[in-house]
Amino acid sequence: MSGHDDMAQDTGPQGSEMSEQVAEETIATGEQPPAPLVLRILSGLHDGASRVLSAQEMLLIGSGEDCDIILSDPGVARHHAMVLRHGDTLSLRAIDAPLEFAGDPLEPGDPIELPALEPARLGGVSIAIGPADAPGWTALGASPGAFTATPLPATPAPRPFLPTALVAVALLSLVSVGIYAMVRPAAEPAATPRERAGVLVDEYGVRDSELVDGRGKAIVLAGTVEDAATAARLQQRIADESLPIELRLRTGDDVARDVREVLRTFGITADTRYQGDGAVRVEPAVDFDDWKLLAEAGSSRVMRDVNGFTELLPPRDAPALASDGNPAPKPAERVRLITVVTGEDPHLIASDGRVFRPSEDLPDGRGRLSSISEKGAWAIGGDGLIRKIRIEPAAVPDEAGEPLPDEADTALAGPAPADAEPESLAEAEDPAPATPGTTPAPR
Repeated sequence: MSGHDDMAQDTGPQGSEMSEQVAEETIATGEQPPAPLVLRILSGLHDGASRVLSAQEMLLIGSGEDCDIILSDPGVARHHAMVLRHGDTLSLRAIDAPLEFAGDPLEPGDPIELPALEPARLGGVSIAIGPADAPGWTALGASPGAFTATPLPATPAPRPFLPTALVAVALLSLVSVGIYAMVRPAAEPAATPRERAGVLVDEYGVRDSELVDGRGKAIVLAGTVEDAATAARLQQRIADESLPIELRLRTGDDVARDVREVLRTFGITADTRYQGDGAVRVEPAVDFDDWKLLAEAGSSRVMRDVNGFTELLPPRDAPALASDGNPAPKPAERVRLITVVTGEDPHLIASDGRVFRPSEDLPDGRGRLSSISEKGAWAIGGDGLIRKIRIEPAAVPDEAGEPLPDEADTALAGPAPADAEPESLAEAEDPAPATPGTTPAPR
């Protein structure tokens, strides 16, 4: 509806046919026929305009010129809504924009049943459908029967009626395409070679990585990887993705070799092995006892300048050094809790063979043993908090047949790893249920 000027009294075929039909029914039955169903505009620029609905009707409402009811109000989309009538059934569907019905938004999608005299809102326009003589129009701000004196809007050229089911399928397809277009994620831009290089650095564990511009559009990736096999896999990955990336990588063997050469400048003949994360373990020649010199070499300026190096690990049998450079007294071996036993006599077994039952104090200030179940053991600490007890495996020999130390190695250079804090009850994950009997700790 483009305005009241466009809504002159319809004296065309539709108006005359409806009048003749009403007259014939009145003469034949002697009774007044039921009032026709009308769509009425309740607010907006076209307030008061109405449209009689036939028994089979499909009305497209919006601001577009191809609509059956054209509304020029703000907020009305080009194809805003569709009204379908099939006998006594009325339905309403939002198409290009949401509707407001019964106080709730109605998004584009499936149609809803539209009760008589229930207003729906399209932008700044309210509409309702109901019998022309229904008294409920008064509550909506319109007088019953007023449609007979209200100019009927001009309608476009008649279109062939489509079966309701076919119309519903067609509209549903249109809405589905619209929804897919709205929710489909926008295509992400392709990653740049520098961004891809950053991903590969994390994926292949490249330490001390550096990206610099190379020849042409190429990028040079420098850093340290664990071994030659890792470098080969990374090179193959770059080739498979056709990335303009040149590699200048050092391996753990390269780092160990450079550390060995630095030790030679201090007069120390030793074998070196890369242990990962920049750490190198040194194995001096037999009868070596100048541990103070080894510590001095490990913390020297020339050693810290070795690319990819972080710390020098002593031999497994090397004594700890005191502040004066002499071997420090060996600390007492830390007691480990290695086994949980459930059943009729639940208890914990320590690495020194001692047995601890509930309510007994645990070694090394770990608190008092509170309870043991198939899910683990818990202790009450001095702060009153309940913590799950950490069960640790007993020391086993390494590949060289030497027993592994109870604690983390103390580095001759670089930060020493801190002891792990015990897990709290809230943070611990429940292990798989244990069967009654002895439950060794998992490796």
